Amino acid sequence: MPEDPTALERLNACDEIYLIRCDQDVDEYRLRLLVHEARAEKEAVGVDTGNADVDAIFANAYPITTKAGYDAFTITFDYFHAFLVRDEILCNPEENDDRSGHLRRYSSSWVLDFVGKSMRIHPEDSYQHLAVVCSNQVVDVITPVEPTIEHRLVREDEV
Repeated sequence: MPEDPTALERLNACDEIYLIRCDQDVDEYRLRLLVHEARAEKEAVGVDTGNADVDAIFANAYPITTKAGYDAFTITFDYFHAFLVRDEILCNPEENDDRSGHLRRYSSSWVLDFVGKSMRIHPEDSYQHLAVVCSNQVVDVITPVEPTIEHRLVREDEV
């Protein structure tokens, strides 16, 4: 896994994370993800949609937000073969998904199958499927390298 185990431990300790930005350097095949920790607010917030049934469902809703001082992470893949950003609510779980942590490694997956069939990657080249699982997106990355993870705190100007 990444070279800074403390940053990885901090990332995986977050209850929720949001994908804030996804930057791709097409000339260098570098992918950089910015994710922020998010937490449920302490007070419920009712919603007035005009539909009593929907309002009842959300009557005790606790919004999940990010604030200044929460954890922020930059996850950088210095090289990738392919990546995919998916809406997390529509994702089917992988059969071997252990659901531990926000950075997950898959030894077999439909993404690996797809890449194996659709790309001309040399059979001796090693590559892996890593996924950054956020509350709003899942970013699947096929890469031969381990990502680096940098930790800092969310600034006021970012919220």
